[in-house]
Amino acid sequence: MDLQQFLDLVGRGTVVEGGSEAHLFMHRTAQESLQVVAELNTGYGSPSGTGRSSGTAAS
Repeated sequence: MDLQQFLDLVGRGTVVEGGSEAHLFMHRTAQESLQVVAELNTGYGSPSGTGRSSGTAAS
């Protein structure tokens, strides 16, 4: 399952059942997000450097 499939599923109001493909996607994505936040929180980076690493730097 990819992000668009997941968004389509929940956008229709479908219940995400434990152990389902959607649930596993949701859990895996949440864990990846936690990893990124942990990395950002454990090191020093300038505001502009942090934006560049996430692909959201202002020009």
